Amino acid sequence: MQKTLNHYVDRDFSEILKYFRKHIVLFIFVGLILISLAVLYNKLSTPRYKITSQIMIKPEDQNQTRSLSNVLNFSILGDNTNFNNELLKIKSIPFIEQVIENLDIDVCYFEKKTFRFSELYHNSPIRVIYVKDHPQLIGIMFELQILNSKEYILTAFGNDANTYNYATRKYMTQMPEVKFYKRGKFNEIVETNLFSFVIKLEKHPSYVKDFVYFNFSSVGDLAQTYQKAINIEPINEKVTSGIITYEDSNPEKGTDIINTLCAVYIDEDLKKRNHLANITIKYIDKLLGEVSDSLSNTERELQRIKTNNQIFDVGQQSSAINQQLIDIDKQKSDIHSRIRYYNYVKAHLLDNKSINDILIPSAIGINDVTLSTMISELSTLTTDRNSYIDNSQGKNPQVKILNSKIESIKNSIYGNINYILKTLEINESEMQSQSNKLNSEISKMPVTQRQMLVYERKFKLNDAIYTFLQERRAEANITMASNISNIEIVEPAVNVGKIFPKNSQNILFAIILALILPAVFSSIYARFRVTFADVDELMKLTSFPVLGRLLHAHNRNLWSFSETTNNPYTESLRSLRTNLDYFIRNTTRQVILISSCSENEGKSFTAFNLASSFAMLRKKTVLICFDLRKPTQYMGHDAANMIGITSYYIGKATLDDIIIKTDNEKLDIIAAGNIPPNPSELIELDKTREIFNNLKNIYDYIIVDSPPLFYFTDAFLLMKHSDIKLLIVRNNYSKKRIFTTLIKNIEEKEITNVGIIYNDIPIEGEYKYGYNYYVHGNKKHHHRKQHPVPNQA
Repeated sequence: MQKTLNHYVDRDFSEILKYFRKHIVLFIFVGLILISLAVLYNKLSTPRYKITSQIMIKPEDQNQTRSLSNVLNFSILGDNTNFNNELLKIKSIPFIEQVIENLDIDVCYFEKKTFRFSELYHNSPIRVIYVKDHPQLIGIMFELQILNSKEYILTAFGNDANTYNYATRKYMTQMPEVKFYKRGKFNEIVETNLFSFVIKLEKHPSYVKDFVYFNFSSVGDLAQTYQKAINIEPINEKVTSGIITYEDSNPEKGTDIINTLCAVYIDEDLKKRNHLANITIKYIDKLLGEVSDSLSNTERELQRIKTNNQIFDVGQQSSAINQQLIDIDKQKSDIHSRIRYYNYVKAHLLDNKSINDILIPSAIGINDVTLSTMISELSTLTTDRNSYIDNSQGKNPQVKILNSKIESIKNSIYGNINYILKTLEINESEMQSQSNKLNSEISKMPVTQRQMLVYERKFKLNDAIYTFLQERRAEANITMASNISNIEIVEPAVNVGKIFPKNSQNILFAIILALILPAVFSSIYARFRVTFADVDELMKLTSFPVLGRLLHAHNRNLWSFSETTNNPYTESLRSLRTNLDYFIRNTTRQVILISSCSENEGKSFTAFNLASSFAMLRKKTVLICFDLRKPTQYMGHDAANMIGITSYYIGKATLDDIIIKTDNEKLDIIAAGNIPPNPSELIELDKTREIFNNLKNIYDYIIVDSPPLFYFTDAFLLMKHSDIKLLIVRNNYSKKRIFTTLIKNIEEKEITNVGIIYNDIPIEGEYKYGYNYYVHGNKKHHHRKQHPVPNQA
């Protein structure tokens, strides 16, 4: 079984090789075209490189105690922020716009290569400095020719351009057509109503006489382009790290963009972490300014009273009362501080200021967990909503949901603050009542002593407040100084290689296509072609045997066949003769009818040469031209004007009269004679049988050249007098439809002993080897004749 399997594999492989050799020219032609196109595509395509970086966003330590420093250590993540949202935030438009501004890449410089522009990043010989608040031309490529170290020629031509203001970041006007030409000097302003900038020469003199190109891009459009090119994905679910990938035609520029983007994101994180500490310091500084002035004034008054009145002790009872008043004043001060803070929060929300600018209660020593929680939640929701807006998703349904939650929390904050303010007002009223009672007792003391108590109480109160505020400010400063970002760059941006075009892959793809396309094309062509391409197609359409495969005959002279002739056609004819010998082995007298599907398929040429071939074997052979409608010329004579079959039918000639002798004593010919008006009726006469019976007594082989089968019934009428029926099919000429129809007709008539001759096969493939064998053999033979070996005797 294994041997049989190997046989089939070898046969299939041979068929593939045969198919490839047959269409080798097509494969080579298509291959050269496709490979050339692949090489050209690789050369002309703008290359793209892949840049990657890895960033880690550390989560906050949830076990830390909630001291003021921990509260001030505000994180960009927050407690409820999703890690994936942070990855999305990295490529937000505001961050990318900051990258564009930092790298100054809103003006790009190019050099023109053969078929494309190549960006000059950090290698441009010029630098363009534009006026921000003046319109600049967007969508037009400026061409600058450097004449020398001082002068240049600047041109700009194009259609459908726009002007853009970098200060407002808005488009101004649309220009349907732009034409500009100027010979200018470096470092001098170039200004029109469309643009205003200065061109500086950075490199000289290697770029003299060269052309440099530059264009302006709007920050918004450029940011959106970069945003689409940047991709950020988490590494896995177990770590809070993400991979940033970016593609750019310039790897150095792409690396700078990613590194700068990470730096901008880290800076923003530190700003947000330090934001609360900054606003706390500003708020405390404002309070310190007020308390400091009051403390200084009180201290001076107290010192003046003691000095003028020589009073240094107010007595034990007065001190006790004064201490009670100081405690009450401290409570009142705390109440005033809380009232002031809650009014500050309320006004901040009513003015729709940034929620991130609100000072949380713990930052100034107010213990209000409920309000702190609501402010944190409001900050988180606002950040999430802004993320959608910054990424051009303002119409996302989630934004509407977030807005509703934000309004709900604001209302809760208002309600909470109003309730607390009422409570504080009641507490303040109680404190004031107690203070009034104590003040009535102090009023009974001498005036000087009473004044001293008042100023001493104010001094101690202001001093305590001042000390408290200084401690809070110090804590805020320490927090800000010790803050570090939770974002860490694990791997800086690095160019991992060119991803487009892939030269070797494109060449390989072209080679694969060169193998596939010709095969597909030839298969489709073979499927829809109307003629036969090879004998295998013919064998699929009939069960009749192919008795002969005749090669193309370069010499169409009917008299060229001889037994000594060695060429591919004669050898294929000898093979046909041998096959017929095996096919008709059991009989001695044979009538061989040769027909075809239609005309010009080589029927008569094959009939004559087959008859000549049998005659060369010393077999008595006669060739009868029964094509009474279009008689064939044999031996150079006009068969239609000779005495022939038609003369015999009408009784004007005997059988001996119509037999024509040839130079070969074993080969005779019977011509068709004059063209009759009714060939089919003549063939149906009994004289037809009489002719064949008489000829069988004379000849070993009777070759009948009959009309084509598809058009006339003459050949079918002659088949009943024939022992062998041969149907000529010509390569790349005979129609498949006609052949199929004839084969079906022959099978329906139950005609037997039918064989196929496949004619006019091109000399190529294995046939070409035989052709070369005979050609080289003849050359060697002639060579030996021209140089005979001398007689040694």
